Amino acid sequence: MIHHRQPWQRGLVALLAGLGLTVLAGCGGGQAPAQGSQRSGQDQPSAQAQPAGPAQSPGQGSPAGASGAAAVTPRPPDKPVEFVVTTEPGGGSDQYARFITSVIDKYKLSPQPFLVVNKPGGAGAVGLQYLYGKKGDPNAVLITLNSVFTTPQLQKLPFKAIASDFTPVALMALDPFVLWTHVDSWKTWDDFVKAARERSVTVVGTGSKQEDEILFNLLQRALGGQPFKYVPEKGGGQVAAQVAGKHVEASVNQPSEASPHYPDRMRPLVAFTEERLKFLPDVPTYKEVGLGDHSELAYYQVRGIIAAPGIPEENRAWLVDLFKRVFETKEWQDYLSQNMMVARFLGGDEFRQFLHQYDTLHAQLMRDIGWVK
Repeated sequence: MIHHRQPWQRGLVALLAGLGLTVLAGCGGGQAPAQGSQRSGQDQPSAQAQPAGPAQSPGQGSPAGASGAAAVTPRPPDKPVEFVVTTEPGGGSDQYARFITSVIDKYKLSPQPFLVVNKPGGAGAVGLQYLYGKKGDPNAVLITLNSVFTTPQLQKLPFKAIASDFTPVALMALDPFVLWTHVDSWKTWDDFVKAARERSVTVVGTGSKQEDEILFNLLQRALGGQPFKYVPEKGGGQVAAQVAGKHVEASVNQPSEASPHYPDRMRPLVAFTEERLKFLPDVPTYKEVGLGDHSELAYYQVRGIIAAPGIPEENRAWLVDLFKRVFETKEWQDYLSQNMMVARFLGGDEFRQFLHQYDTLHAQLMRDIGWVK
């Protein structure tokens, strides 16, 4: 059993507080969920708004402030940059990467093009190994999922920690998780809890021993319920479709993934956030349903950018500044709002510290669940 306020849980509280994630209600437009991106689904990104562009091009501002590193002269790429995606074309990360490249192209933020390269397989291992093999090469970046924290712990790879074994560039957003069921199933959280304590509820999630299964394990232990019968699926779109089609009983989809089926076929029961989500204002948080002692349930998908190990600091500074410019565009802010994500930016060393804490949290969490020794 997870005991209240283990060291890693206290670390999570501090980590989220440092990001201001006790005020999540400010991240959304108050509208019903719109169809958006998925972890490995096929929906297209939400329509782009017409934004104001960034005030400067990368290199014109001070990247040191964003990265937390000593001041250096930013060095742009001298050849096309590979934007590595660890999922299939059409998946969530693929959509994010292609959206970001469209912003870079529109405002001519880079002297060289960013080219999306899909390297799916091994719960992210294929893409991570590809990037790791480019040590010292500044012309490749990768967009993260939480598998960057779990996969190195579960597989025999030449790296173990994203923060120290790669080059952190920027945090671009955080994706919240919500417990969903079919509208013909449980009407309330209490109904779900009663069932989960009486029998093994069949649930579905993206992959095996990844973020969804982690969250279901944490939930089961917090409830003192029966172990869930977990069914892995390839991606968030398929996960939501399983619930919408009544093939399974519950999921922990992110809001954008469930949105094609909400509110006609799927019902949200609880948000794994510190405050209510503005785009789901009637959905209680894990704290409001009596699980406030279990801070580990405040869990988010990390949407960030990392580069190969050992790239020159001048190139890292340029990349930090580039992604900060992208983050500040109205396109990106509208995209986050439409896809119900939390807008948060951290650059360079600040992002490295965040990744280090998340690396540590996942390693301790998976030991507690029993997946690693």
